[in-house]
Amino acid sequence: VALVTGGNRGIGRAISLALGEKGAGVAVNYSKDEVSADAVVNEITGGGGKAVKIQADVALRSQVDDMVRNELIIKGLEYVLRYEIII
Repeated sequence: VALVTGGNRGIGRAISLALGEKGAGVAVNYSKDEVSADAVVNEITGGGGKAVKIQADVALRSQVDDMVRNELIIKGLEYVLRYEIII
């Protein structure tokens, strides 16, 4: 599973989509724009991949800690025990 920070826009979006296309489970991180995160998740899952969105501001250490520690199991990637890729 890959956690892509800023995975809802720009280069992060392209990386999220490429990883999803290659079969990786993708956790799409976004800070404020939930609509674009939903669009990326829908594009990945629409193509048969697994993806979830995770809201966190990576400028805030506590939110990053929570994202990495807590979100990975409760967001629907049930087979996930740990992130293998963090971008």
